[in-house]
Amino acid sequence: MTLLAGRRRVDLAVRLLASLTALMLIATVVLIGLNAGHLDAGRIFFSSAAAVAVLAYAAIGSLIARRLPGNAIGWLLCLVGMLVVGSLFTEQYALMGLATRPGSLPEVKHIGALSGGLAIFAIILLIILVLVFPDGRLVSRRWRPVLWGTYVALAGGAAQQLQSGTTISGGLTNALQGAGVSYSEPLGVFPRHGWFGDVLAVIAVLSIASVVLTIASVFVRRRRGSAEVRQQLAWLAYIGALTVIWFVALAVVGLVLGSGDCWLGTLTWGLMILTPVVGIPIACAVSVLKYDGKGFDQTTTKMGSGVQGISDRLAALGGTVEIASAPGAGTRVTGRIPAIGR
Repeated sequence: MTLLAGRRRVDLAVRLLASLTALMLIATVVLIGLNAGHLDAGRIFFSSAAAVAVLAYAAIGSLIARRLPGNAIGWLLCLVGMLVVGSLFTEQYALMGLATRPGSLPEVKHIGALSGGLAIFAIILLIILVLVFPDGRLVSRRWRPVLWGTYVALAGGAAQQLQSGTTISGGLTNALQGAGVSYSEPLGVFPRHGWFGDVLAVIAVLSIASVVLTIASVFVRRRRGSAEVRQQLAWLAYIGALTVIWFVALAVVGLVLGSGDCWLGTLTWGLMILTPVVGIPIACAVSVLKYDGKGFDQTTTKMGSGVQGISDRLAALGGTVEIASAPGAGTRVTGRIPAIGR
């Protein structure tokens, strides 16, 4: 009965996230069509591709969350999809109310101000996803400070959106800037300079350190992992390499054409963002669903004779065996034997 109730709660949560994402996506597509006159080719392409990516996040995230509810990857994918479409929707909402049909919508500036923050949150959740890929767990407890650093980055991203004098230019595509209707943050709770600027600088350093360490964790996981884990991580490597290529291309475009707003720069920026945004859910679908061990409840399942035999043999050598498992999250068996000096 408890297992059945848990399954129902999982299905309800998945359906709720998927429904919210679908409703915002439909509204976003309609707004993009209405705002097409104020969007260049690069932004239309990016927004359309991002809408497709949202579908991938919602579909793949829901599938993983249902099949492996104990794996954080599925839930992170669902949340990223909802945040991406939320950023697109609030950006297009503000564009409609400020450029396409000025004054036609209520609270345009307050809603538009959310677009940048939602985009930042989505990117930070993607960093967390990489940190716990592919089994939804950290490499070890020693990596917890890196996870805490991403939480600090989340808080900093939220606070920065409330800083006085912050220019609201849009979300992932900076559509408001392209249409010439950027505006200053309407709330402006925190000061532009002084102590708050110093706090944001510290948070920025912690965020950069968290990103660097997250990348390092992938190499550590690969070195410690089995051939199967290495194959799973290879998909992330392909995505990372392609993202770096687009980053270099964006730098070249900036040097050649300048830092102004141009369609080629916007297109390259969009491809650089879309590569991880679209590639990560595909990597998750291939890697996580291919190795979807069912797992078991360790509190109710007794250790069999085979596992007991392995434990006894390792103990005789001064070693240990650890079993980590949960329903829907697979099983990990780790054996350790102390090295013997020569």
